[in-house]
Amino acid sequence: EGARLQTFAYYTSGPGIGEDIASLLALVAAGRLETRVALTVPWTDIAQALDALRQRSFSGKAVLTITG
Repeated sequence: EGARLQTFAYYTSGPGIGEDIASLLALVAAGRLETRVALTVPWTDIAQALDALRQRSFSGKAVLTITG
């Protein structure tokens, strides 16, 4: 209860990584982790996201969506 995920970076794979990711997703699905997504843009508009990040014009996370 009251869990907070400050930063998550996924750089490599290895034994147990699947279980770790599954545990993290279970916390998210249960509503036990709160995320502040302030900006969502398609991958093709990455320049917009980078400009907003550089200008610090929002508080929260920027999410790039990928389709196809």
